[in-house]
Amino acid sequence: MKRTIAALAVLAFLAGSASAQGLEITNVRPSYGPAGATRKEKKLMAGDALWVNFDIDGLKADPKSGKLIYQTTMELFDANKKLKFSDKKGGGELIPDLGGSRAPSDFHVVPGEKFDPGKYTVRLTVTDKVSGDKKTIDYPVEIVPSEFGIYGVVALGIGIRAQNYVLSFGVAQFKLKDKKPNVEVNIRILDSNDKPVGKPMQMNLPQALPDGVDVEKVQFAPFTYPMFLNRTGQFTIEITATDRNASNKSAKLSFPLSVLEPGSK
Repeated sequence: MKRTIAALAVLAFLAGSASAQGLEITNVRPSYGPAGATRKEKKLMAGDALWVNFDIDGLKADPKSGKLIYQTTMELFDANKKLKFSDKKGGGELIPDLGGSRAPSDFHVVPGEKFDPGKYTVRLTVTDKVSGDKKTIDYPVEIVPSEFGIYGVVALGIGIRAQNYVLSFGVAQFKLKDKKPNVEVNIRILDSNDKPVGKPMQMNLPQALPDGVDVEKVQFAPFTYPMFLNRTGQFTIEITATDRNASNKSAKLSFPLSVLEPGSK
Protein backbone atom coordinates (compact mmCIF):
# COMPACT_ATOMS: atom_id res chain seq x y z
CA MET A 1 0.00 0.00 0.00
CA LYS A 2 2.80 2.38 0.87
CA ARG A 3 4.55 1.63 -2.42
CA THR A 4 1.34 2.42 -4.31
CA ILE A 5 0.94 5.74 -2.51
CA ALA A 6 4.60 6.58 -3.16
CA ALA A 7 4.24 5.75 -6.84
CA LEU A 8 1.12 7.89 -7.13
CA ALA A 9 2.91 10.75 -5.41
CA VAL A 10 5.80 10.52 -7.86
CA LEU A 11 3.41 10.47 -10.83
CA ALA A 12 1.54 13.46 -9.46
CA PHE A 13 4.81 15.35 -8.99
CA LEU A 14 5.96 14.60 -12.55
CA ALA A 15 2.62 15.62 -13.99
CA GLY A 16 2.70 18.81 -11.97
CA SER A 17 6.24 19.59 -13.14
CA ALA A 18 5.34 19.09 -16.81
CA SER A 19 2.21 21.19 -16.39
CA ALA A 20 4.15 23.93 -14.60
CA GLN A 21 6.55 24.26 -17.49
CA GLY A 22 3.82 25.07 -20.01
CA LEU A 23 4.61 27.43 -22.85
CA GLU A 24 8.20 28.73 -22.88
CA ILE A 25 10.31 31.09 -24.99
CA THR A 26 13.83 29.66 -25.12
CA ASN A 27 17.18 29.94 -26.94
CA VAL A 28 16.89 33.71 -27.41
CA ARG A 29 19.83 34.75 -29.61
CA PRO A 30 20.72 37.91 -31.57
CA SER A 31 21.92 37.17 -35.09
CA TYR A 32 22.86 38.50 -38.50
CA GLY A 33 19.66 37.79 -40.39
CA PRO A 34 17.06 35.05 -39.84
CA ALA A 35 18.74 31.94 -38.41
CA GLY A 36 22.02 33.79 -38.97
CA ALA A 37 25.38 33.80 -37.27
CA THR A 38 25.42 34.96 -33.67
CA ARG A 39 25.73 38.72 -33.34
CA LYS A 40 28.23 39.94 -30.75
CA GLU A 41 27.42 43.66 -30.88
CA LYS A 42 24.09 44.31 -29.16
CA LYS A 43 24.05 48.07 -29.72
CA LEU A 44 22.07 49.03 -32.78
CA MET A 45 22.70 52.04 -34.99
CA ALA A 46 19.70 53.81 -36.47
CA GLY A 47 19.22 52.40 -39.94
CA ASP A 48 20.67 48.98 -39.10
CA ALA A 49 18.69 45.78 -38.46
CA LEU A 50 18.81 43.53 -35.41
CA TRP A 51 17.46 40.00 -35.77
CA VAL A 52 16.65 37.94 -32.69
CA ASN A 53 15.97 34.20 -33.00
CA PHE A 54 14.05 32.22 -30.40
CA ASP A 55 12.24 28.92 -29.92
CA ILE A 56 8.69 28.42 -28.70
CA ASP A 57 8.51 25.29 -26.56
CA GLY A 58 5.48 23.54 -25.13
CA LEU A 59 3.03 24.24 -27.96
CA LYS A 60 -0.02 21.99 -28.15
CA ALA A 61 -0.77 20.30 -31.48
CA ASP A 62 -4.18 20.90 -32.98
CA PRO A 63 -6.08 17.61 -32.54
CA LYS A 64 -7.50 17.70 -36.08
CA SER A 65 -4.64 18.99 -38.24
CA GLY A 66 -1.69 18.09 -36.02
CA LYS A 67 -0.34 21.62 -36.52
CA LEU A 68 1.37 23.87 -34.00
CA ILE A 69 -0.39 27.22 -34.32
CA TYR A 70 0.84 30.36 -32.59
CA GLN A 71 0.69 34.15 -32.69
CA THR A 72 3.46 36.60 -31.77
CA THR A 73 3.14 40.24 -30.78
CA MET A 74 6.14 42.57 -30.67
CA GLU A 75 6.03 45.91 -28.87
CA LEU A 76 8.88 48.42 -28.61
CA PHE A 77 8.99 50.72 -25.56
CA ASP A 78 11.39 53.58 -24.87
CA ALA A 79 13.12 54.21 -21.55
CA ASN A 80 9.98 56.01 -20.29
CA LYS A 81 7.87 52.92 -21.09
CA LYS A 82 6.16 54.74 -23.93
CA LEU A 83 5.03 52.48 -26.76
CA LYS A 84 6.90 53.41 -29.94
CA PHE A 85 5.98 50.53 -32.23
CA SER A 86 3.68 47.51 -32.23
CA ASP A 87 3.29 44.52 -34.54
CA LYS A 88 0.52 42.05 -33.77
CA LYS A 89 0.61 40.20 -37.07
CA GLY A 90 3.42 37.77 -36.31
CA GLY A 91 3.10 34.05 -35.87
CA GLY A 92 2.42 31.03 -38.00
CA GLU A 93 1.61 27.37 -38.10
CA LEU A 94 3.63 24.28 -38.88
CA ILE A 95 3.39 20.51 -38.85
CA PRO A 96 6.15 19.16 -36.55
CA ASP A 97 7.45 16.56 -39.01
CA LEU A 98 10.31 15.68 -36.65
CA GLY A 99 8.00 15.44 -33.65
CA GLY A 100 8.07 17.48 -30.48
CA SER A 101 6.31 20.68 -29.54
CA ARG A 102 8.87 23.30 -30.61
CA ALA A 103 8.52 26.02 -33.24
CA PRO A 104 11.48 28.23 -34.25
CA SER A 105 10.72 31.89 -34.81
CA ASP A 106 12.34 35.34 -34.83
CA PHE A 107 11.69 39.06 -34.67
CA HIS A 108 13.69 41.99 -36.00
CA VAL A 109 14.10 45.64 -35.09
CA VAL A 110 14.89 48.21 -37.80
CA PRO A 111 14.97 51.64 -36.17
CA GLY A 112 14.72 54.58 -38.54
CA GLU A 113 16.08 58.04 -37.93
CA LYS A 114 12.90 58.97 -36.03
CA PHE A 115 14.05 56.86 -33.08
CA ASP A 116 16.14 58.85 -30.63
CA PRO A 117 19.30 57.21 -29.27
CA GLY A 118 18.74 55.51 -25.96
CA LYS A 119 17.67 52.30 -24.27
CA TYR A 120 14.57 50.48 -25.43
CA THR A 121 12.74 47.28 -24.55
CA VAL A 122 11.22 44.81 -26.96
CA ARG A 123 8.27 43.02 -25.37
CA LEU A 124 7.55 39.74 -27.09
CA THR A 125 4.30 37.90 -26.40
CA VAL A 126 3.61 34.42 -27.77
CA THR A 127 0.12 32.92 -27.72
CA ASP A 128 -0.59 29.25 -28.32
CA LYS A 129 -3.72 29.38 -30.48
CA VAL A 130 -4.61 25.78 -29.57
CA SER A 131 -4.26 25.79 -25.79
CA GLY A 132 -4.65 29.54 -25.24
CA ASP A 133 -1.45 29.71 -23.17
CA LYS A 134 0.59 32.94 -23.28
CA LYS A 135 4.18 33.79 -22.53
CA THR A 136 5.89 37.20 -22.49
CA ILE A 137 9.55 38.17 -22.30
CA ASP A 138 11.35 41.53 -22.42
CA TYR A 139 14.48 41.98 -24.54
CA PRO A 140 16.68 45.07 -23.99
CA VAL A 141 17.89 47.04 -27.03
CA GLU A 142 20.15 50.11 -27.14
CA ILE A 143 19.96 52.40 -30.16
CA VAL A 144 23.03 54.57 -30.78
CA PRO A 145 23.50 57.45 -33.26
CA SER A 146 24.14 56.32 -36.81
CA GLU A 147 27.68 56.83 -38.11
CA PHE A 148 30.06 55.31 -40.62
CA GLY A 149 29.81 51.58 -40.25
CA ILE A 150 28.73 48.17 -41.49
CA TYR A 151 24.98 47.72 -41.72
CA GLY A 152 22.45 45.03 -42.58
CA VAL A 153 24.66 41.96 -42.34
CA VAL A 154 22.95 38.74 -43.42
CA ALA A 155 25.07 35.62 -42.94
CA LEU A 156 24.50 32.06 -41.79
CA GLY A 157 26.59 30.78 -38.91
CA ILE A 158 26.61 27.17 -40.14
CA GLY A 159 27.54 25.85 -43.57
CA ILE A 160 28.03 22.46 -45.21
CA ARG A 161 31.25 21.49 -46.98
CA ALA A 162 30.95 21.85 -50.79
CA GLN A 163 28.22 24.46 -50.31
CA ASN A 164 28.12 27.87 -51.98
CA TYR A 165 27.90 30.39 -49.13
CA VAL A 166 26.85 34.02 -49.62
CA LEU A 167 27.62 36.90 -47.26
CA SER A 168 25.76 40.18 -47.77
CA PHE A 169 26.07 43.53 -45.98
CA GLY A 170 26.23 47.25 -46.59
CA VAL A 171 28.43 50.21 -45.73
CA ALA A 172 26.70 53.46 -44.84
CA GLN A 173 27.19 57.01 -43.57
CA PHE A 174 30.41 57.53 -45.52
CA LYS A 175 31.63 60.96 -46.61
CA LEU A 176 31.56 62.09 -50.22
CA LYS A 177 34.27 64.03 -51.96
CA ASP A 178 33.43 65.40 -55.39
CA LYS A 179 30.14 63.49 -54.97
CA LYS A 180 31.98 60.17 -54.67
CA PRO A 181 32.80 57.84 -51.77
CA ASN A 182 36.28 56.47 -51.15
CA VAL A 183 35.78 53.37 -49.03
CA GLU A 184 37.94 50.28 -48.73
CA VAL A 185 36.35 47.03 -47.53
CA ASN A 186 38.43 44.02 -46.49
CA ILE A 187 37.10 40.55 -45.68
CA ARG A 188 39.36 38.12 -43.83
CA ILE A 189 38.67 34.50 -42.94
CA LEU A 190 40.47 33.20 -39.85
CA ASP A 191 40.87 29.61 -38.67
CA SER A 192 40.28 28.31 -35.15
CA ASN A 193 43.71 29.69 -34.14
CA ASP A 194 42.81 33.18 -35.45
CA LYS A 195 45.25 32.81 -38.34
CA PRO A 196 44.22 33.96 -41.84
CA VAL A 197 43.46 31.04 -44.16
CA GLY A 198 44.35 33.09 -47.25
CA LYS A 199 44.68 36.59 -48.63
CA PRO A 200 41.95 39.07 -47.63
CA MET A 201 39.32 39.96 -50.20
CA GLN A 202 39.34 43.69 -50.94
CA MET A 203 36.56 45.77 -52.50
CA ASN A 204 36.55 49.52 -53.05
CA LEU A 205 34.02 52.28 -53.56
CA PRO A 206 33.09 53.76 -55.94
CA GLN A 207 34.42 50.94 -58.18
CA ALA A 208 32.29 48.24 -56.52
CA LEU A 209 29.15 50.37 -56.42
CA PRO A 210 26.23 48.54 -58.12
CA ASP A 211 24.46 50.24 -61.01
CA GLY A 212 21.51 52.37 -59.99
CA VAL A 213 22.69 53.18 -56.45
CA ASP A 214 22.65 56.94 -55.86
CA VAL A 215 24.98 57.44 -52.89
CA GLU A 216 24.14 61.15 -52.69
CA LYS A 217 20.58 60.22 -51.74
CA VAL A 218 20.92 57.04 -49.70
CA GLN A 219 24.51 57.12 -48.32
CA PHE A 220 24.47 53.32 -48.50
CA ALA A 221 26.38 50.83 -50.64
CA PRO A 222 25.51 47.09 -50.67
CA PHE A 223 28.10 44.32 -50.95
CA THR A 224 27.83 40.61 -51.69
CA TYR A 225 30.66 38.15 -51.14
CA PRO A 226 30.22 34.52 -52.29
CA MET A 227 32.43 31.77 -50.86
CA PHE A 228 32.86 28.09 -51.68
CA LEU A 229 33.14 26.04 -48.49
CA ASN A 230 35.84 23.57 -49.53
CA ARG A 231 36.68 22.17 -46.09
CA THR A 232 35.24 21.69 -42.64
CA GLY A 233 36.31 23.58 -39.53
CA GLN A 234 35.64 26.48 -37.19
CA PHE A 235 36.26 29.87 -38.76
CA THR A 236 35.77 33.57 -38.10
CA ILE A 237 34.69 36.00 -40.80
CA GLU A 238 35.99 39.51 -40.22
CA ILE A 239 34.80 42.58 -42.13
CA THR A 240 36.67 45.88 -41.95
CA ALA A 241 35.57 49.08 -43.71
CA THR A 242 37.68 52.24 -43.92
CA ASP A 243 36.44 55.66 -45.08
CA ARG A 244 39.37 57.35 -46.83
CA ASN A 245 37.37 60.59 -47.12
CA ALA A 246 36.94 60.77 -43.35
CA SER A 247 40.52 60.58 -42.11
CA ASN A 248 40.58 56.79 -42.47
CA LYS A 249 37.75 56.24 -40.02
CA SER A 250 37.14 52.51 -39.75
CA ALA A 251 34.52 50.03 -38.61
CA LYS A 252 34.92 46.32 -37.93
CA LEU A 253 32.78 43.33 -37.05
CA SER A 254 33.28 39.58 -36.95
CA PHE A 255 31.21 36.45 -36.49
CA PRO A 256 31.80 32.68 -36.30
CA LEU A 257 31.22 30.20 -39.11
CA SER A 258 31.09 26.45 -38.54
CA VAL A 259 31.52 24.30 -41.66
CA LEU A 260 30.25 20.75 -41.21
CA GLU A 261 30.76 17.57 -43.18
CA PRO A 262 27.67 16.36 -45.09
CA GLY A 263 26.12 13.53 -43.12
CA SER A 264 27.99 14.38 -39.93
CA LYS A 265 26.33 13.71 -36.59
